[in-house]
Amino acid sequence: MRGGEEGFTLVEVLAALTVFSLAAVGIMQLTAQSVRTADALEERFAARVVASNILAQSLVEPILPRGEVNGTEEQLGRAFAWTTAIIPVDNDLVQIQVRVTADEDEQVLAELNALRGQEP
Repeated sequence: MRGGEEGFTLVEVLAALTVFSLAAVGIMQLTAQSVRTADALEERFAARVVASNILAQSLVEPILPRGEVNGTEEQLGRAFAWTTAIIPVDNDLVQIQVRVTADEDEQVLAELNALRGQEP
């Protein structure tokens, strides 16, 4: 072997570093997107739990309020605003509609509906 032919040249090292940095940037972007997606899914799950709780409570209330009722609830360390609307369907039924949004946002994260008989 000749003495000058061992190792990598400067151009080869720079090319390898360029390829590695491009791959690292792609992996970092993918990881960041995965974290954002997981956070959004957790928020929607918590909103669904809030909506289920409010709907269940409305189904067992002896007397339903008329119109809309608003409130806030915390779930998994997040604040949610909810609105329950009682909509008459006919003489015997009402629709209970629950909408949940993030406390600082107007986007509906969860919505549940149920029918219930009206109290006499």
